[in-house]
Amino acid sequence: MRNLTKTIFAMLLAVAVPALAQSTGQISGRVTEAEKGDVLIGATAVLMNTSLGAAVDIDGNYLIRNVPAGTYSIRFSLLGYTTKTVNNVAVEAGKTIKIDVILQEEALQGEEVVVEATAIMSAESAVLQQQRKAAAIGDGIAAEQIKRTPDATTGDALRRVTGVSIVDNKFVYVRGTSERYNNTLLNGSQLPSTETDRKAYAFDMLPSNLLENTVISKSFTPNMPGNFSGGLVQINTIDFPEQLTIRMSASGSYNSRATMADFKTYAGGKWDFLGIDDGTRELPGTVNGVKVNSSNYSRSDLQAIGRSFRNNWAVTDRTAAPNSSYMISLGNAQQVLGNTLGYVGAFSYRNGFDRVEVVRNDYNFDGTPQFEYRGTEYRFSTLWGGLLNLTYKLGDFHKISAKNLYSRTAEDEVVELLGTNYDYSADQKNTGLRFVSRLSYSSQVLGDHAFPRLAGLQWNWRASYGKASPIPMSPISPLCPIPRVAAVSSPRLTTTTVNSPRTSPCRWPMPR
Repeated sequence: MRNLTKTIFAMLLAVAVPALAQSTGQISGRVTEAEKGDVLIGATAVLMNTSLGAAVDIDGNYLIRNVPAGTYSIRFSLLGYTTKTVNNVAVEAGKTIKIDVILQEEALQGEEVVVEATAIMSAESAVLQQQRKAAAIGDGIAAEQIKRTPDATTGDALRRVTGVSIVDNKFVYVRGTSERYNNTLLNGSQLPSTETDRKAYAFDMLPSNLLENTVISKSFTPNMPGNFSGGLVQINTIDFPEQLTIRMSASGSYNSRATMADFKTYAGGKWDFLGIDDGTRELPGTVNGVKVNSSNYSRSDLQAIGRSFRNNWAVTDRTAAPNSSYMISLGNAQQVLGNTLGYVGAFSYRNGFDRVEVVRNDYNFDGTPQFEYRGTEYRFSTLWGGLLNLTYKLGDFHKISAKNLYSRTAEDEVVELLGTNYDYSADQKNTGLRFVSRLSYSSQVLGDHAFPRLAGLQWNWRASYGKASPIPMSPISPLCPIPRVAAVSSPRLTTTTVNSPRTSPCRWPMPR
């Protein structure tokens, strides 16, 4: 009989707990001060005429749990600031109501201020408020604005910021100063340069839908790095939500020059759609790190090296599919050991096909043509990235976070040119290949601590690791695409002429 009673009680408890959860809601929000927009750590939010309430944590947020459905008034207070009351707050079962408030600093003792409306700040408004209150001149763009645009990369989104220009679709110029005079921070840590020959970060490597906001400071303050004179680009990735959030999106686009049209390609690697080479383009073992020229190798050695490359230069035709983009993210906050553990993970992928008509002419000093070519450049590009952020709060005033961001972009090109080389008095067909893959990775561990009893002392620390590198995946320099078809005989020398979209023709001697 006793066991039967325990079983019935356990069943009733199992039914009652979900029912209780579904009959209550939550109230959350952010409390800031009016003058500078700083968060008010330690402020209290209390439901009047109840025993429910919460304190504002280190991030400036509060969360009142297990609020029965109904209409309430919430009182916000902090010593030194005027008390504010928000009335007519309707709580629905199973939902979270968001209420953000701003408290005025209290200079004189006065009557309580009563507000008859709900104050809600969007992400875009938060960025604008930050600009208005900041001591330095700056501008920025928030995730809310980015979602309303077709921008796929961070570079695309930064075009919309006043005073910013994007060069080569990736490098940021602030107020006319080149990328070497600018600096980039990701969640407060400096990003390494993506270029081997200059100080610059390529913003086409970061998917825009993984960002919370991006702020560009155009003047100095003491808390900023001192190694920039143009602008400081501060990128912040998305943070974990207060409740379970799953987002998925898929989109496509039509390119009138390429979509469903003939598209030239070749036998690459099986992971090319991700911008990752599977070893197909690796240098052969005969290339041992010594510069390949006639000074270091004999003629027979040079011929052996040339013949050791993969001898498959055939160009094939396919139909270009519509451009596509996909994104999925998952975030939640749960109680672990009596404290809040928040996490958010996201993955983004996009690809695109494009065809560009190319004209390449060169002339001698006397004005006579050296060569004249016309043709088409076929370009497949891909960009994908992943994000994983974890945050653990130790009480209301301490938190430790781990943030990781990985992105990779690649371009795979085929160039076909037809024309006349007047040096050899011959018509030529020139074909070039170009495959370049780049990656960017950042990993950070951060700590934020507040001590309200020590005159509001705050301590922030961080440790970070970053890597950004171009990865040329062609047996030949990416600036000179791989020769395929264009072997042309002449009385002087058998050559292959290759035209790159960004350089003058490259000539590669061919073994007889």
